[in-house]
Parts: sequence; structure tokens; C-alpha cells
Amino acid sequence: MFKIIIAIISLLLSSNVSAYAKVNFERSVLPILKENCFNCHRAPYKLKGRIKKPKGNLRLDSRLMILKGNDKKKILVAGSPRNSPLYHLTTLHKDDESVMPPKGDLLTKAEQRILFNWISEGADFGNWEGAPVKSEELEPARDFSFPKIHEQYKALSKSLKNPSLTAVQNLMDSGAIVMRIYKDSPALYLSLRPCDKKIDLSSLKKISLNIIQADFRNQSSPILESLKNMKNLQTLNLSGTFLSKESILALGELKELKTLNLSNAKFENKIQPDLTPLKKLKIVYALNSDLSLSNQQYFKIVKTAELPSIKQFKR
Repeated sequence: MFKIIIAIISLLLSSNVSAYAKVNFERSVLPILKENCFNCHRAPYKLKGRIKKPKGNLRLDSRLMILKGNDKKKILVAGSPRNSPLYHLTTLHKDDESVMPPKGDLLTKAEQRILFNWISEGADFGNWEGAPVKSEELEPARDFSFPKIHEQYKALSKSLKNPSLTAVQNLMDSGAIVMRIYKDSPALYLSLRPCDKKIDLSSLKKISLNIIQADFRNQSSPILESLKNMKNLQTLNLSGTFLSKESILALGELKELKTLNLSNAKFENKIQPDLTPLKKLKIVYALNSDLSLSNQQYFKIVKTAELPSIKQFKR
């Protein structure tokens, strides 16, 4: 009798696990996309002598491009199907002008449920990468295309290699903002301020030489210590940040730094950073920070309430 009870419990547990097995992208989701989406949303291709581009500048035949979305917005919010147009637009009424797919049969309830569950579980693509992606296709929707900035970084851009697209996407998946300083430039602006997930330090290291401007406000010690790898960094915002001894030492490695914001920054044991090696440093914003005025070397220290605007930071 005891063996029978154990067998029944095992059967119930195994059926429960299978019922709630994680959705496999390639087996369950990819066929839905191929059947209903790829015809309009894939890489440009030739048809009868003409180039057919993806509608709405949206590709769904590549992991990177699904994560990027189109020029206007993201279509996938991992963990939130109702905030993901990739799912939400398939649930609209057939007469709604925004329903997807716009022609042919709509997704079945079963297909909608697969999409819903996959996104709810975190939208895991497994090992699937999909069709190749060109670097220009991952161009951010907005960039800094001001003539002065273009000239300022033109020479530097020539000496830089293109950043790793996979590393950039990994950081963006964590909520980071990564933008080119100007169109087609390998030089990058990076902001970690809106990140809601743990930052992949290996991805950060891969693009460290491409980062020219960075907003690292309120970041933790491991990330701040990675500053030492950013040899081309020229503008850095550490406002409101607590700097450990290791982070303070990392500042001394930024030989190209020109503008530094330490407003409201606190230093471990009030250790003063040695900014003497930073010969190109022009201005330090230090309102309510632990930075001592005696630290001034070749640069101007600003301790007023007038904090730099974004434009001032990108002079």
C-alpha cells in the first residue's frame, strides 16, 4: 500500500512539472513567428528585382532585433506580456487597425497563450540567435549629432574599433542606455542609472575603450572599479555616489578625463582622490561632496548649486 501511495505521488509530481514546463522558444514560439510574422518582419531581401524592407523597420527573425524593437519603441518587455506589443497586438479584435498579423488568420488562443507564457517566464531565447544583424541595424533611435561634438570626437573615433554588438545588447537588456556619440561613430555614451538588473561586468569590459561619456550615478563598487578600463573616458558623472578606496584609485587611471561630476559624492574614510595625473581635466563639479578644495591642481572646482546640464556635460 505504501509503495502504491509513493507511486501516485510521483506520478502527480511528474505531471505537475510537465504541465508547468518552461516554454521552449525554438520549439514553441519560433514556429508562430515564422508562420505569422516573418513575411513582413525579416531582414531586407530581393523580390522581383526590388528590395523588400521589414515593415515598420521591425525585424522578428533575430534575437537582437526582437530585443531592439523598432525606431519608436521596444516590442518585448520580459516578464510583462501585457506591456509587450509582441503579445498585446495579437490579442486585439480583428477589426482593430493595430491588430497583428494585419492580414490572414489571427493567432489562435493556444498560440496567444504560448506567447503569453513565454514572455511571463522571462522571454528566454535559449541558444537561438536567428538571422545575422548588421551593425547599422542596431543604431540607437537617438544620437548626439551636433556638429561640434562630431568634430570633437572625429579623430578619436578613427582610432576605435566598433563596439561588440552582443556586449551592447547585454547591457541594454539590463536597462542601460547605450548610444553612439554621433551617427556611425564607435564612440559611446553609457548610462547605468536606469538599470533594473545586475550589470554584466564582462560585457562592460568588452566595450570599455569605446565609452567616452558615462553616467554612473549611485552605482556600486564593482562597477565603479571597472572605470580603470575606460582609458578613453572624457566625461563622467558620479553624482550622489559612494566611492570605495578601490573606486577612488580607479579615478586616477582616467588620463583622458576632462569633466567630472562629484556633487553629493562621498568617499570612503574621506580619502581624497589623487587627480594630479589627470592633466586633461578641466572642471570638477563638487557641490556637497567630500572633495577638498585643496585638491585643486590644473582644473576648476565648482561648488555652487548650478549643476551641469546634459548639454554642458557634452560640450
